[in-house]
Amino acid sequence: MSLALAEKWLAEHAELWEQGEGRHFTIVEQDTDAFFGGVNFHSIRPDHRRTEVGFWLAPWARRRGVGSGAVKAACEWAFDRWQLNRIEMTTFPDNAGALELARKLGFTREGLLRSRNFERGNYVDIVMLGVLRGELRQA
Repeated sequence: MSLALAEKWLAEHAELWEQGEGRHFTIVEQDTDAFFGGVNFHSIRPDHRRTEVGFWLAPWARRRGVGSGAVKAACEWAFDRWQLNRIEMTTFPDNAGALELARKLGFTREGLLRSRNFERGNYVDIVMLGVLRGELRQA
């Protein structure tokens, strides 16, 4: 994703923030404000005290600990902000990077949801992961 496309995407999702239906954060380098990616929360369910977290990283930000640090910080914020009991994450079975990040942070692989999503013209399997309050680990 290019910087321009990322900025457009974040601007379009500002309304979700206002409605309490989503939270989208930009990941930037602290010293330079260089753009690295994003972390988002969706399917926010205060009544069940859970939400789902997603993230994406620009190629130049990968394998540097940026993603795990950002996702951990965002999850800590969400646990505190919404008094959550659980945060879920979903990904493709072959997304080794996302699965490793989730494992490092203490997410438990809870199952494979067969043909869960219809993406790019095909049904795809999705791995379900979850972390409970108090289970987050240092990346």
